[in-house]
Amino acid sequence: LELGADIIDGMTRFRLFAPRASEVQVAFGECADAKDFQIMKMDKADPVTWEVFVDEELDGWFYNFRVLGCENEGTAHFDYNFPILDPYAKACCGPTGPGIILKDSRLLPVQVPYEPTAWHDLVILEGHVRDLAEDAPIELTTMERRGFAGVRKWLKAERSYLREIGVNAIELQPIQEFDNALAEEYHWGYMTVNYFSPDSSYAHDSRGASQVEEFKGLVQDFHDADMAVILDVVYNHVGEPNHLLFIDKYYYFHLDEANDLMNWSGCGNDLRCNTPMGRRLILESLKHLVRTYDVDGFRFDLAELMGIEVLLEIERELKAIKPSIILIAEPWSFRGHIQDTLKESGFASWNDGFRESIAEYVCGHGKQETIEYFLKGSPSTSRFAAQSINYTESHDDHCWLDRITERKANDGSDPTLLDRRRTHLMASILFGALGVPMLAAGQDLLRSKWGI
Repeated sequence: LELGADIIDGMTRFRLFAPRASEVQVAFGECADAKDFQIMKMDKADPVTWEVFVDEELDGWFYNFRVLGCENEGTAHFDYNFPILDPYAKACCGPTGPGIILKDSRLLPVQVPYEPTAWHDLVILEGHVRDLAEDAPIELTTMERRGFAGVRKWLKAERSYLREIGVNAIELQPIQEFDNALAEEYHWGYMTVNYFSPDSSYAHDSRGASQVEEFKGLVQDFHDADMAVILDVVYNHVGEPNHLLFIDKYYYFHLDEANDLMNWSGCGNDLRCNTPMGRRLILESLKHLVRTYDVDGFRFDLAELMGIEVLLEIERELKAIKPSIILIAEPWSFRGHIQDTLKESGFASWNDGFRESIAEYVCGHGKQETIEYFLKGSPSTSRFAAQSINYTESHDDHCWLDRITERKANDGSDPTLLDRRRTHLMASILFGALGVPMLAAGQDLLRSKWGI
């Protein structure tokens, strides 16, 4: 059964998968603050799915769910007073919700999909939406500097950094709805609360769901500049509030013997990606991003926690829609490493060995055999050269300059001549090695985070 809120033949249908619930209600109204919400009980459409029909097209209205249950009361997290953001909401007002009901006409598939550059010719720039807009040296409003609109203007501006740097793919840090407390609050994005909605804090009019058109326009603008769009996505854990926890803790999350949440992600919870409906939630949201927004690829955060079977299913399903799809795994977690296993798949992997070894080498602590290995495309862990995403800086940990600087406390904000020479040597290796090179935005300008 199709899930979420859909407008069909003059009616609005609400559906939610809640297998252990004893009662499910939907609340909806025209005000985002819920002051006019009316509540309706839902009925079972099948043994695990709840639904209700409203005899009206509620386009642009707001909604959330309440889930009640009695099983293992006290540990199962059923709470009538907790408003649950629909996991299948196509847009939402913020991390707490409510969701926004949208007509299909606002979510039509892209008619002529973009064809990204072949994998072996990719050059990737990792960037963050708000970082790219915040300090853009063009005239922008405060609102534009917060999100999609600012990046769009900066991309199109004369002498745009994003175009002049010479990459053909942008890897955006997470843009799916995440858990910043306020729209103006800076957030990396790695605490996702909804997988279908572009983030509301990056939008000009989140209550009007402008994030849908704004993100679609941003992707199109990158395509017009002949740049593929790769999204960093987080399916190994979720952010706060944890809406899935209040739908079904036992179904959606790994638990220990005391029914407490496992934490191999280091973020407080681990999603059970291998359950049928967990897999479906992941797959349908990815398909939605490809069909509706023409996204060209994904980088999967802590992909080891998702499991190789789920990753292979993602590969099959997405390639059926877009054969040129770019698939990249961060192949580790606090539990293990699957880069060798991914060798037989169609996934590329972030090469952390490249990152660590090149930093050691330029500081005089490496061997020529090590550099030879990476120049050859890391053959022991890659079936073809483009399976290795070669990088020396990303959003995580010290940025490049602070890692290799001679200055104290890893503060490379005033780089020495040797710091610059080490960086030039690194760049020669990075762009000369077989594989896909990736830069972090600003790395080419000797960006420092002052040792942080």
